[in-house]
Amino acid sequence: MYDSAEIWNQCINYGLSANIKYLESEACILYGIRIENVKGRHEFFSTYRSDFYEPLPKHLTNTILSNGWRKGVCILMVERMENFIEKNEDYIKKERSAENPDLIKIERFEVTIANAKAKKSKYENQL
Repeated sequence: MYDSAEIWNQCINYGLSANIKYLESEACILYGIRIENVKGRHEFFSTYRSDFYEPLPKHLTNTILSNGWRKGVCILMVERMENFIEKNEDYIKKERSAENPDLIKIERFEVTIANAKAKKSKYENQL
């Protein structure tokens, strides 16, 4: 298990992470997961459920602390893609069972699923 300071160092040293400096703080971002360093205190955030950064739930933070920055974030992204794929497959089932299924809508969901599967594979290859 890593502590948040070790995760911070992994993040700023990982080439694919974006490093952002503010007046009194710094942030490091990878795939929608952000760690903030405010005067030596580290906090984790995510855009998992919205367009805005929200505090990362404790069980997801523990995934990063247990696996390290890169691997932990990739694990979270694989889980995110699995949930996204499942949700879109449910939309397709619902639309197909409708009285007049919208074939264009179904096709869009299928394309979305194919793109999500490609992203999931990309994250899995980084593990």
